[in-house]
Amino acid sequence: MYTRINPHTLRDEIVDRTTFEKEVSESLSRCQLRKDNHLSYCSKLGELYRLDGNYQAAEDILKSVLLDLEDSSDEKLVFLTELRLAIVYQYAGDWENALNLFEKLEFEPFNPN
Repeated sequence: MYTRINPHTLRDEIVDRTTFEKEVSESLSRCQLRKDNHLSYCSKLGELYRLDGNYQAAEDILKSVLLDLEDSSDEKLVFLTELRLAIVYQYAGDWENALNLFEKLEFEPFNPN
């Protein structure tokens, strides 16, 4: 694992930069291939950008994934991507958007099957 929770801030922090960079590189290349389940890798890439503190890039890619998923039946990936976006908003201090998205996720029915 390349992250841990900082006991003082309760936020993720990267502790193994080499492994983290490999994960970013793999997710980026699979996302760009636009084959098979590339949107899963793009969503993961958004999470990785957030971990590295690049909130704007994280927000941009997660919103793009959600646009691509509009007509998708992959409810699990939609939910996961929205959750990742809500966390990006939270970390970036965008409390209104974070709260709105967290509330949507809390009250919207979700069937993971």
